[in-house]
Amino acid sequence: MRLDLRSERKSRRQKLTTIYNELTRSNPRLSEADLQALGIRHTTMSLEGDNGPKFFSAYHDILRKPAPALEEYVDWEGVIGMKPYYNADTLASYLIGYAFRCEMPNSASSPRGICYTDYGDLGYGCLAEITPVGTRWRVKTLWYMLKETAPHIVFVMYSEMSLDNKDGYETPLFYGEVKALIRVMYLRLKQPFLDMNVLAPVLCFSAIGHHHLRVIEAYHDGVDLVVRSTPVFNMLHRDDELLMALAKCLLGGASDKPTS
Repeated sequence: MRLDLRSERKSRRQKLTTIYNELTRSNPRLSEADLQALGIRHTTMSLEGDNGPKFFSAYHDILRKPAPALEEYVDWEGVIGMKPYYNADTLASYLIGYAFRCEMPNSASSPRGICYTDYGDLGYGCLAEITPVGTRWRVKTLWYMLKETAPHIVFVMYSEMSLDNKDGYETPLFYGEVKALIRVMYLRLKQPFLDMNVLAPVLCFSAIGHHHLRVIEAYHDGVDLVVRSTPVFNMLHRDDELLMALAKCLLGGASDKPTS
Protein backbone atom coordinates (compact mmCIF):
# COMPACT_ATOMS: atom_id res chain seq x y z
CA MET A 1 0.00 0.00 0.00
CA ARG A 2 2.82 2.41 0.88
CA LEU A 3 4.42 1.79 -2.54
CA ASP A 4 1.09 2.55 -4.22
CA LEU A 5 0.88 5.83 -2.32
CA ARG A 6 4.42 6.77 -3.29
CA SER A 7 3.69 6.01 -6.93
CA GLU A 8 0.55 8.14 -6.83
CA ARG A 9 2.37 11.01 -5.12
CA LYS A 10 5.06 10.87 -7.81
CA SER A 11 2.42 10.86 -10.55
CA ARG A 12 0.79 13.96 -9.09
CA ARG A 13 4.13 15.73 -8.80
CA GLN A 14 4.81 15.00 -12.47
CA LYS A 15 1.44 16.44 -13.47
CA LEU A 16 2.10 19.54 -11.37
CA THR A 17 5.50 19.93 -13.02
CA THR A 18 3.91 19.77 -16.48
CA ILE A 19 1.50 22.56 -15.59
CA TYR A 20 4.24 24.64 -13.97
CA ASN A 21 6.51 24.41 -17.01
CA GLU A 22 3.73 25.58 -19.31
CA LEU A 23 3.14 28.79 -17.34
CA THR A 24 4.81 31.76 -19.00
CA ARG A 25 5.26 35.43 -18.13
CA SER A 26 4.06 36.29 -21.63
CA ASN A 27 0.57 35.21 -20.55
CA PRO A 28 0.30 36.30 -16.90
CA ARG A 29 -3.51 36.52 -16.83
CA LEU A 30 -5.05 33.08 -17.12
CA SER A 31 -8.54 32.98 -18.59
CA GLU A 32 -10.89 30.06 -18.03
CA ALA A 33 -9.86 28.69 -21.44
CA ASP A 34 -6.18 28.96 -20.47
CA LEU A 35 -6.82 27.13 -17.20
CA GLN A 36 -8.69 24.29 -18.90
CA ALA A 37 -5.89 23.88 -21.45
CA LEU A 38 -3.38 23.59 -18.60
CA GLY A 39 -5.36 20.90 -16.81
CA ILE A 40 -6.64 23.22 -14.09
CA ARG A 41 -10.24 22.90 -12.93
CA HIS A 42 -11.26 26.31 -11.60
CA THR A 43 -14.40 26.72 -9.50
CA THR A 44 -15.78 29.34 -7.15
CA MET A 45 -15.61 29.22 -3.38
CA SER A 46 -16.99 31.10 -0.38
CA LEU A 47 -15.20 31.89 2.85
CA GLU A 48 -17.64 29.75 4.82
CA GLY A 49 -20.72 27.58 4.53
CA ASP A 50 -21.35 24.61 2.25
CA ASN A 51 -19.20 26.14 -0.48
CA GLY A 52 -16.35 27.07 1.85
CA PRO A 53 -12.91 25.46 1.84
CA LYS A 54 -13.03 21.66 1.77
CA PHE A 55 -9.74 20.86 3.49
CA PHE A 56 -9.54 23.80 5.89
CA SER A 57 -11.80 24.93 8.70
CA ALA A 58 -12.21 28.40 10.19
CA TYR A 59 -11.27 29.22 13.78
CA HIS A 60 -14.29 28.00 15.73
CA ASP A 61 -13.99 29.77 19.08
CA ILE A 62 -14.35 33.39 20.18
CA LEU A 63 -12.27 35.82 18.15
CA ARG A 64 -12.34 39.57 18.80
CA LYS A 65 -11.06 42.28 16.53
CA PRO A 66 -7.69 43.82 17.41
CA ALA A 67 -7.32 46.50 20.05
CA PRO A 68 -7.54 50.15 18.92
CA ALA A 69 -3.87 50.09 17.93
CA LEU A 70 -5.00 48.85 14.52
CA GLU A 71 -7.90 51.24 14.11
CA GLU A 72 -5.87 53.11 11.50
CA TYR A 73 -6.45 51.60 8.08
CA VAL A 74 -4.29 51.97 5.01
CA ASP A 75 -4.93 55.22 3.17
CA TRP A 76 -5.17 53.71 -0.29
CA GLU A 77 -5.89 57.09 -1.82
CA GLY A 78 -2.48 58.18 -0.59
CA VAL A 79 -0.54 55.20 -1.95
CA ILE A 80 -2.53 54.52 -5.10
CA GLY A 81 0.20 56.09 -7.20
CA MET A 82 2.68 53.41 -6.14
CA LYS A 83 3.18 50.27 -8.17
CA PRO A 84 0.50 47.58 -7.61
CA TYR A 85 3.23 45.24 -6.32
CA TYR A 86 3.99 47.44 -3.30
CA ASN A 87 0.34 48.20 -2.67
CA ALA A 88 -0.36 44.46 -2.55
CA ASP A 89 2.61 43.97 -0.19
CA THR A 90 1.11 46.56 2.16
CA LEU A 91 -2.28 44.83 2.07
CA ALA A 92 -0.73 41.40 2.75
CA SER A 93 1.16 42.82 5.75
CA TYR A 94 -1.99 44.46 7.11
CA LEU A 95 -4.01 41.24 6.88
CA ILE A 96 -1.36 39.23 8.73
CA GLY A 97 -1.03 41.90 11.42
CA TYR A 98 -4.79 42.15 11.83
CA ALA A 99 -5.33 38.39 12.13
CA PHE A 100 -2.53 37.75 14.61
CA ARG A 101 -3.50 40.71 16.79
CA CYS A 102 -7.06 39.47 17.18
CA GLU A 103 -7.92 38.59 20.78
CA MET A 104 -8.44 34.88 21.48
CA PRO A 105 -9.80 34.65 25.05
CA ASN A 106 -10.01 30.84 24.91
CA SER A 107 -6.65 30.27 23.25
CA ALA A 108 -5.51 27.88 26.01
CA SER A 109 -8.24 25.39 25.12
CA SER A 110 -8.78 26.51 21.51
CA PRO A 111 -5.43 27.51 20.03
CA ARG A 112 -5.15 28.66 16.46
CA GLY A 113 -4.66 25.72 14.11
CA ILE A 114 -1.57 26.95 12.28
CA CYS A 115 2.10 27.26 13.21
CA TYR A 116 4.55 29.75 11.75
CA THR A 117 7.70 28.48 10.12
CA ASP A 118 10.54 29.91 8.11
CA TYR A 119 10.60 28.64 4.52
CA GLY A 120 13.89 26.86 5.13
CA ASP A 121 12.48 24.81 7.99
CA LEU A 122 10.21 23.00 5.52
CA GLY A 123 12.74 22.85 2.70
CA TYR A 124 11.44 25.74 0.59
CA GLY A 125 13.76 28.13 -1.12
CA CYS A 126 12.75 31.66 -1.97
CA LEU A 127 9.08 31.54 -2.96
CA ALA A 128 9.19 34.55 -5.22
CA GLU A 129 9.77 35.67 -8.77
CA ILE A 130 11.44 39.02 -9.27
CA THR A 131 10.64 39.41 -12.93
CA PRO A 132 10.24 42.40 -15.24
CA VAL A 133 7.64 44.92 -14.14
CA GLY A 134 4.13 43.53 -14.43
CA THR A 135 4.62 39.93 -13.35
CA ARG A 136 6.36 39.93 -9.95
CA TRP A 137 5.06 37.87 -7.02
CA ARG A 138 6.20 36.71 -3.58
CA VAL A 139 4.97 34.47 -0.78
CA LYS A 140 5.13 36.63 2.33
CA THR A 141 4.43 34.17 5.15
CA LEU A 142 3.73 30.45 5.38
CA TRP A 143 2.26 28.24 8.11
CA TYR A 144 1.88 24.50 8.66
CA MET A 145 -0.62 22.64 10.84
CA LEU A 146 -0.47 21.85 14.57
CA LYS A 147 -0.52 18.17 13.62
CA GLU A 148 2.82 17.89 11.85
CA THR A 149 1.79 14.89 9.74
CA ALA A 150 -1.01 16.95 8.16
CA PRO A 151 0.15 18.02 4.68
CA HIS A 152 -1.92 21.24 4.65
CA ILE A 153 -0.20 24.61 4.18
CA VAL A 154 -1.61 28.13 4.60
CA PHE A 155 0.21 31.09 3.08
CA VAL A 156 -0.17 34.77 2.26
CA MET A 157 1.25 36.08 -1.00
CA TYR A 158 1.16 39.28 -3.02
CA SER A 159 1.59 39.99 -6.69
CA GLU A 160 1.89 42.79 -9.17
CA MET A 161 -1.27 41.84 -11.00
CA SER A 162 -3.94 44.52 -10.80
CA LEU A 163 -7.56 44.28 -11.84
CA ASP A 164 -9.55 46.71 -13.91
CA ASN A 165 -13.06 46.89 -15.27
CA LYS A 166 -12.09 44.94 -18.37
CA ASP A 167 -10.79 42.01 -16.31
CA GLY A 168 -13.79 41.76 -14.03
CA TYR A 169 -13.49 40.87 -10.40
CA GLU A 170 -13.70 37.05 -10.50
CA THR A 171 -11.17 36.30 -13.23
CA PRO A 172 -8.51 35.94 -14.39
CA LEU A 173 -6.18 34.05 -12.10
CA PHE A 174 -2.63 35.37 -12.15
CA TYR A 175 0.08 32.98 -13.28
CA GLY A 176 2.10 33.89 -10.17
CA GLU A 177 -0.75 32.61 -7.99
CA VAL A 178 -0.76 29.28 -9.81
CA LYS A 179 3.04 29.04 -9.65
CA ALA A 180 3.03 29.64 -5.90
CA LEU A 181 0.27 27.07 -5.36
CA ILE A 182 2.18 24.44 -7.33
CA ARG A 183 5.57 25.09 -5.71
CA VAL A 184 4.16 24.83 -2.20
CA MET A 185 2.09 21.75 -3.03
CA TYR A 186 4.85 19.97 -4.94
CA LEU A 187 7.29 19.90 -2.06
CA ARG A 188 4.65 18.65 0.37
CA LEU A 189 4.02 15.73 -2.01
CA LYS A 190 7.75 15.00 -2.01
CA GLN A 191 8.51 15.07 1.72
CA PRO A 192 8.99 11.49 3.05
CA PHE A 193 7.40 12.11 6.44
CA LEU A 194 4.12 12.94 4.67
CA ASP A 195 4.11 9.88 2.42
CA MET A 196 0.81 8.61 3.84
CA ASN A 197 -0.93 11.50 2.02
CA VAL A 198 -1.76 11.74 -1.68
CA LEU A 199 -3.36 15.15 -1.25
CA ALA A 200 -1.45 18.23 -0.14
CA PRO A 201 -4.07 20.99 0.11
CA VAL A 202 -3.00 24.63 0.23
CA LEU A 203 -4.95 27.71 1.27
CA CYS A 204 -3.66 30.94 -0.21
CA PHE A 205 -4.56 34.51 0.75
CA SER A 206 -3.60 36.42 -2.37
CA ALA A 207 -3.21 40.20 -2.17
CA ILE A 208 -3.56 41.87 -5.55
CA GLY A 209 -2.71 45.47 -6.42
CA HIS A 210 -3.98 47.99 -5.90
CA HIS A 211 -6.23 46.99 -2.98
CA HIS A 212 -7.87 43.65 -3.70
CA LEU A 213 -7.63 40.22 -2.12
CA ARG A 214 -8.98 36.74 -2.74
CA VAL A 215 -8.70 33.37 -0.99
CA ILE A 216 -7.72 30.30 -3.01
CA GLU A 217 -7.85 26.64 -2.04
CA ALA A 218 -5.98 24.19 -4.26
CA TYR A 219 -5.17 20.48 -4.42
CA HIS A 220 -4.43 17.89 -7.10
CA ASP A 221 -7.08 15.16 -7.26
CA GLY A 222 -5.03 12.81 -9.43
CA VAL A 223 -6.53 14.09 -12.67
CA ASP A 224 -6.57 17.88 -12.48
CA LEU A 225 -5.18 20.65 -10.36
CA VAL A 226 -8.33 21.86 -8.61
CA VAL A 227 -8.31 25.59 -7.85
CA ARG A 228 -11.22 27.08 -5.91
CA SER A 229 -11.26 30.84 -5.44
CA THR A 230 -13.48 33.38 -3.75
CA PRO A 231 -14.60 36.48 -5.61
CA VAL A 232 -12.05 39.27 -5.34
CA PHE A 233 -12.69 41.46 -2.30
CA ASN A 234 -12.27 45.21 -2.70
CA MET A 235 -10.28 46.32 0.36
CA LEU A 236 -10.28 50.04 -0.46
CA HIS A 237 -12.12 50.84 2.77
CA ARG A 238 -11.80 49.14 6.14
CA ASP A 239 -14.48 46.47 6.62
CA ASP A 240 -14.13 44.77 10.00
CA GLU A 241 -16.77 42.17 9.20
CA LEU A 242 -14.78 41.06 6.16
CA LEU A 243 -11.44 41.33 7.96
CA MET A 244 -12.74 39.17 10.81
CA ALA A 245 -14.05 36.56 8.35
CA LEU A 246 -10.63 36.48 6.68
CA ALA A 247 -8.89 36.25 10.06
CA LYS A 248 -11.06 33.30 11.15
CA CYS A 249 -10.30 31.53 7.88
CA LEU A 250 -6.57 32.21 8.23
CA LEU A 251 -6.27 31.16 11.89
CA GLY A 252 -8.26 27.93 11.62
CA GLY A 253 -6.56 24.74 10.53
CA ALA A 254 -7.09 21.48 8.71
CA SER A 255 -10.61 20.11 8.35
CA ASP A 256 -11.53 16.47 8.99
CA LYS A 257 -11.59 15.66 5.27
CA PRO A 258 -9.06 12.86 4.61
CA THR A 259 -5.94 13.43 2.51
CA SER A 260 -4.81 9.82 2.15
